[in-house]
Amino acid sequence: MPSEIGNLLSWLVREFRGILKANLVGVYLHGSLAMGCFNPKLSDVDFIVVVERKLSVDEKKEIVRKILKISESV
Repeated sequence: MPSEIGNLLSWLVREFRGILKANLVGVYLHGSLAMGCFNPKLSDVDFIVVVERKLSVDEKKEIVRKILKISESV
């Protein structure tokens, strides 16, 4: 995994922990990055966030803001 992607994912997981707290079960990679065939010039980053309970509207909005912040930086 490219270090830039690893750093962004670490930041995103920290942000999810801050937003979701005990509701967060895990953040899981899938797709090309998880399968070892990631191409930095062509691939996107796929992940799944698993939670215990349904998210509130405010939690959803905050998560979208965090994802948009990352997408603007790459």
